[in-house]
Amino acid sequence: MEVFYIKQELPINEQIRLKQVQLIDDKGQKLGIMDTSAALDIAYGKDLDLVLVAPNGNPPVCKIMNYRKI
Repeated sequence: MEVFYIKQELPINEQIRLKQVQLIDDKGQKLGIMDTSAALDIAYGKDLDLVLVAPNGNPPVCKIMNYRKI
């Protein structure tokens, strides 16, 4: 039996077209609900990426991480 793994690309940075998100920082701390532009500023300030990890959440959840290393 063969098993196939499909890597799903997650929306990152400017690909995220939401008004607000729940933000989790790179240390795993919840920073709360904020405008996506503010979350992006925080991620860029840490030289990291904003990644949409739970698009169906209410509100959707983004995490700050180094997505280029995944």
